Amino acid sequence: MTYRDALERYAAVAWDPADLVEIRPLPASRNDGGRWPPHWVKAEALPGLAERLVAINGEGAGIFAGVLPRTREGGTKDTDCGPGLVAWADFDGVVPEDAEARVKARGLPRPSMAVASGHGVHLYWRLTERAAPEDLRGLVRDLAVALGADTSVANPSRILRL
Repeated sequence: MTYRDALERYAAVAWDPADLVEIRPLPASRNDGGRWPPHWVKAEALPGLAERLVAINGEGAGIFAGVLPRTREGGTKDTDCGPGLVAWADFDGVVPEDAEARVKARGLPRPSMAVASGHGVHLYWRLTERAAPEDLRGLVRDLAVALGADTSVANPSRILRL
């Protein structure tokens, strides 16, 4: 699978094509701050950025994306987030198979997508309809408690590794 294919699959789970997505490269060290500014793109454009994002990653930045769509370019706060199409769980120090085993043991639906984060795994569940940011905050927190995942990543403006 190419990086473009992977981004296409990611975007298809996390957003609708017209959703505005925050892409935020984060430097490995503070000395590189500002070298890679964040930008906002429509979800349908994300796969076309694969080559550039891989290059930025190769220069030392981790590539992160806002889980919930943004309501405006430049939006990075919880109040800048619109209703979302996914719930998520962030597991540190866990491989995808172990995270999915926790999901199965709790009788929860199989996740729509698993992403190796470099330090663990992020699981995503595509919802059948959009949910308000504050409703998702509660759902994500409840998922984290039930699964033994990180409870601090429930905020609507959360960015997670692509």
